[in-house]
Amino acid sequence: IPDPDPSAEPQGMATVSHGPFAEQLPVANMTVGEIRGRFADRFDIDPRSLPFVDGEAAQDDTVVQSGQLLWFTHRSGEKGSIS
Repeated sequence: IPDPDPSAEPQGMATVSHGPFAEQLPVANMTVGEIRGRFADRFDIDPRSLPFVDGEAAQDDTVVQSGQLLWFTHRSGEKGSIS
C-alpha cells in the first residue's frame, strides 16, 4: 500500500475564517449555517456576517466541501467591518 501524500489535505477538512481567526476544521459536508452555529462563539461570528466560500457569496444552506475556504465578513460600512 503506497504511503499517502504528506502534502495532501486531511479528509473532511476545510478552512473557516472570520476576522483574525482562521482554522482548518473537520467541517466538510456541513452547511454554512451549521458551521456558523457551531463555531459562532469560537470565531466571534456575528449572525449578520456574510458568508463566502472560495470567494463566492454563499447562503446558509450552501454545503462546504473538503479543501474549501469559508469566511465570514461584515458588510462594508458596518461597525466591525474588515473591508
